[in-house]
Amino acid sequence: MGCVLHRQSVASRLDELPDANPQDMYWTIGQLVARRNAIVKHAATVKNQLHQQLSYHYPSYKKFFCDIDGKAALAFWEKYPAPYHLESVGAEELAAYLRKASHNTCSTRKAEEILELVKKDGETKRNYQASRDFLVVNMVQDMKGSRELIKETEAQLRQVLSETDYKLDSMDGISTVTAAELIAEIGDIRRFSSADKLARFAGIAPVRFSSGGNSIRASGKLI
Repeated sequence: MGCVLHRQSVASRLDELPDANPQDMYWTIGQLVARRNAIVKHAATVKNQLHQQLSYHYPSYKKFFCDIDGKAALAFWEKYPAPYHLESVGAEELAAYLRKASHNTCSTRKAEEILELVKKDGETKRNYQASRDFLVVNMVQDMKGSRELIKETEAQLRQVLSETDYKLDSMDGISTVTAAELIAEIGDIRRFSSADKLARFAGIAPVRFSSGGNSIRASGKLI
C-alpha cells in the first residue's frame, strides 16, 4: 500500500522533478555496448564448445558446411546431433530439410556428400549418447538465442542513438556498434570546446618533442 501511495505522490509532482541528466543517455549507450559485447563473447565460447562436441560425433564435420554456425549447419546439428539419427534418412529427405533451413541454397548433391562422409566416418555412438546429443542441441539453441539477443540489443542501440545529435552511423564504414562505442567513450561532445581538445582526449592529437635539437611531431599517448 505504501509503495502505491509513493508512486501516486511522485506522479502528482512530475512537473517538479528535475530534467533527465544528458549523461544518462551516454551511460546507457555504454551499458548496451557492454551487454552486446558480452553476448558476442559468450556466443564465441559456445561455438568453440560446439566444435569440440561435433569432433566426437562427426569426425568429418568440417567438410559438411562452410561455417558450422550457418543457418543450414545449425539446423542440421539441431535435428541430427549424432550420425545414428541419419540411419533412415535418404539424400532427398535430407536435401529437402536443408533447402528449407538455408532458403534453397543447399542442393541434393550437398546432402549426398554429407551422407557419404558420415558413412566413411563409421560408428561414433558412445556411452551416454543421449546426454552427448543433448549437449549439441543445447549449444545450437544457445547460439541461436544469442544471435537474437544481439539483434535485439543492436535495435535498442539504434533507438537510443537516434536521440543523440551524433550521425556517425550514417557514414560509410561505421556500423551502429562502432558508432555506439565511440559515442559512449566521448559522451556529450559539447564538453569539448574544440576539435583539438577532443583529439587530445582520444590520444590522437599530434604532439611536439625535441630530440637532439630537432623538433619531431608524433601522435598518440606516447607523451
